[in-house]
Amino acid sequence: MVLIAANGDGQRWNGPEPKVLAKADGEPLVCRTQRLCRERDIEPVVLSHRPDVLAATAGTEVPETDCVCATLLLAPWEGRGVVLLGDVWYATATLAAALYYRGACVQAWGTHQEVFAVAWDGALSGRVRQAMVEAVPAGGKLWHALRHLDGLPLRSHRVLPSMLTLVADGTRDFDHWADLVEWRRGR
Repeated sequence: MVLIAANGDGQRWNGPEPKVLAKADGEPLVCRTQRLCRERDIEPVVLSHRPDVLAATAGTEVPETDCVCATLLLAPWEGRGVVLLGDVWYATATLAAALYYRGACVQAWGTHQEVFAVAWDGALSGRVRQAMVEAVPAGGKLWHALRHLDGLPLRSHRVLPSMLTLVADGTRDFDHWADLVEWRRGR
């Protein structure tokens, strides 16, 4: 199952529209990710509490939560899974790597500051769900769940290198409206 988490309000965002609906290359970020999945014959499940996001994506309504892991725990998933973030502009290579990942462990794609996607083998579904449960009190970011799976302190600022594929293909998360404006100018 492919889940797109689009439930956050982007506390640092300060843009004219919700972060996941901000347009990059003329298309809202979450809609672009959804379209790219569908072009690969994958029907992702978009999770959001926002009526505007649900209308744009025909997503699945979930209650508002404080963190991505809490949002993901609301979805009925088991088996092999992929999590994509609704506020990320995915380059083709990173998106394909996550969608088609078939390894026997948990794998993440990102930078040393951001996680863009996580995928896992179906045999690890229970461990991944438990890691997300444990991550919620620590802030509920995907980093926290990965640290739990690594056996590292949740507040640690590292993840085992074997679990993280560093991305340098243009995939990026826009934390602030100004970041998106600057990115647009450079395209």
